[in-house]
Amino acid sequence: NQLWNDFESKMNALKTTITARNTSSTNEILQYNDDDKNANTLILKDISADVYIEEAYMILLDLLNSKTTN
Repeated sequence: NQLWNDFESKMNALKTTITARNTSSTNEILQYNDDDKNANTLILKDISADVYIEEAYMILLDLLNSKTTN
C-alpha cells in the first residue's frame, strides 16, 4: 500500500505543459449559461492537468514528426 501511495503522490505532483482552451464558438455559447460555464472551466482544468493526455499528445507529435522526416 505504501508503494501505491508513493506512486499516487508522484503522479499528483507532475505538472503538464499542455493547455486546453475553448473554441470561439464554444465561448459564445457559454456566455448564456453560468452552470455550463463553470462545468466547462473544471473540464478544461482537468484536461490541462492530465498527464496521460499530455503523453498521448507527445506520442502523436512524435508520429507526425517521424512521418515528415522519413
